[in-house]
Amino acid sequence: MESTSKDDFDGATFNYTVAVGSIDTRVPARNAHLLTDDFFNVEAYPQMTLKNAKLTKKWGDHYVLEGELTIRDVTKSVSFDTVLNGTLVDKDGDTHVGFTATTTIDRTDFNINYNDKLPSGIDAVGKYIKIIVNTELIEE
Repeated sequence: MESTSKDDFDGATFNYTVAVGSIDTRVPARNAHLLTDDFFNVEAYPQMTLKNAKLTKKWGDHYVLEGELTIRDVTKSVSFDTVLNGTLVDKDGDTHVGFTATTTIDRTDFNINYNDKLPSGIDAVGKYIKIIVNTELIEE
């Protein structure tokens, strides 16, 4: 992270990388299915990224985090509602800062087009996916 101030994170920038193979829903069969071409195609696209993400202060501890999200072979601008959860200093004198960022995307915008139906006829998977990113930063 790069920031203009230790106390105010307005203008801070982030880059995130997620190893797609690390996805764990606590259901092994679902995990395996998510790694296939029906969803993330981990063999062809082993990472998801959020690049050049910049925090802009809205008010108080509320920010907007805007960046370029890449899933599979698609990159799109996304905006996350972000909250500064707080800071603390640990026993070693290191400062910890926590953020939670949330957004909702249309998975089909990122070529995740799985469209199986349940026996009742309804979609097996929702079109809209909520993404929650919890981040803890440590200044040493």
